[in-house]
Amino acid sequence: MKTVFKTTILIAFLSVMIIYSKSIQTNLIEYYNNGISFLSSHTIAEANIAGF
Repeated sequence: MKTVFKTTILIAFLSVMIIYSKSIQTNLIEYYNNGISFLSSHTIAEANIAGF
């Protein structure tokens, strides 16, 4: 139970940091978009190799 409580506090703290820090938010959005494009390109490449 203590682990769940600590994890909840950590998530809440990180959420507040992300909401109130515009630079962190911008960096996370950029990182997320790069990750999505990376996964998309690899998924498309694997699908073409597989013949779909």
